[in-house]
Amino acid sequence: MQVLKKECLSMYDGSYFPLLASPEWHEGIIGIAAGRVVEAVSRPAAVGAISGEEARFSARSLGEFDLVEALSACQSQTGVLDRFGGHKLAAGFSLDAKNIPVVSGFLNGFAQEHLQPEDKVQWIEVDAGLAAAPPPDEVAALDNLEPHGKGNPEPIFYIKDRAVDVKNGTGWTLVRLNCGLKFFTSQAVDAGQNIHTVLTLSINEYRGLQESIGNAVDLRPFICTRDDLLHQYSSWRKGGPINEWSATIFQELGLARKGDNGRTSLYLSPTFLRFGIVKEGS
Repeated sequence: MQVLKKECLSMYDGSYFPLLASPEWHEGIIGIAAGRVVEAVSRPAAVGAISGEEARFSARSLGEFDLVEALSACQSQTGVLDRFGGHKLAAGFSLDAKNIPVVSGFLNGFAQEHLQPEDKVQWIEVDAGLAAAPPPDEVAALDNLEPHGKGNPEPIFYIKDRAVDVKNGTGWTLVRLNCGLKFFTSQAVDAGQNIHTVLTLSINEYRGLQESIGNAVDLRPFICTRDDLLHQYSSWRKGGPINEWSATIFQELGLARKGDNGRTSLYLSPTFLRFGIVKEGS
């Protein structure tokens, strides 16, 4: 999958809605690849497998950008889609491979017109914060919330702590936090690193002993909130010290330490778009 992701990103031309396709790619993994491209470029994307004259695409979106709306408009204007379907954030479609440039051009223009800066924020939606590893009986009680699916997602938890031990295996990394909670992740982690982790929880049983264990949904070296930035900005304007990420965001927004600063949007900062929000769920 990492190889396919690299191949996709090597083909990315900066468009607002990249369509990436190859006869070398297998249809069974194009959906996962599309999701990885969206994560990397913060824009809707479609990855396709070409077989003969037909190209089959799997698309993924982000924020409030509606794939079904985009594909419906594409079909209305071009009429070249053989079929399409799905929902706002995940959809599929097929067409004659010769028409890929037509669809690519339309979707790029549609996304350029409709994609909003806030859609590019990589929101972290959490249900509750953790201070330590929860007891196994509390994690087991989460089974009462099943079955999970659309409209009833699996509970997501957030924890900020220092990684004290990291073990790597083939295709997996196991991290133990200072508080004792362990979790698996596919992202690189260094022992001693302070990290913000969003994860799901389950029970691991070994030789009759149970422990709570997590599976990371997302892991970031830092997260900044609007309130954090307001405090940092106030300190900065008074001549006080600020952290590195705040300085980067203020620079990206064109803010000056002295004099008047006009109103601006945090969504204009690439750093804020990547690390800026913890959006509390229900």
